[in-house]
Amino acid sequence: MEYDPQHSYEPQQGYRGAYKAFPINDLYSEFIKKSLNFKYPDNALWNSQAKHQERVHYSDQVLPFTDGVMLLNNRHGKGVEKLKVLGIPKGFTANGYLHLVNSQEIVLAEGGELKDVLGQLLIDKTDGTYVNKSVANHQLLNKFKVTGRAVFDDTLPFTQDAYRLSSIKYTRLSKNLTSFCIVIVRKLKAILVFFKKIWLPYLV
Repeated sequence: MEYDPQHSYEPQQGYRGAYKAFPINDLYSEFIKKSLNFKYPDNALWNSQAKHQERVHYSDQVLPFTDGVMLLNNRHGKGVEKLKVLGIPKGFTANGYLHLVNSQEIVLAEGGELKDVLGQLLIDKTDGTYVNKSVANHQLLNKFKVTGRAVFDDTLPFTQDAYRLSSIKYTRLSKNLTSFCIVIVRKLKAILVFFKKIWLPYLV
């Protein structure tokens, strides 16, 4: 998708751009190859191994998020030692659990998309799923039509941070550019919801 935001922000700022969607792994690859001027959403905690050889610059906060583990409601509060197989969408980083993965106390079960790993959780194929809280709740309600069967376990490690705009090419991401990004994602949300009836948490 390409989007020209020229008239959605103060003309004197002079910003023009195109917004293009990529699968998560392709997005990181293109970003590291410097094929993209900016990446959104991004966060310093995500895929740090892939980005460690480049100096990535981040904007101010655009929108807060919460990532952590969703599990069946009868497992809530049972502790991290009960997590043996953790579902995770391909390209996600299981922050807070990497040391357990590295020590082989937890095995990651990758799925192509969030709906895939949530589906595996609901049929009890995994002990939990590492997700964005808002996205998972939305899909459980609107795609799977279940409420209460799976819950976000805030007694387990979770991450609260914010989506940001990032760049390797540009070292100074000003407040004006952050505001510009917010304007773009608001308009993109309206377009996507209208035409495709979908919802994305990183669109304000």
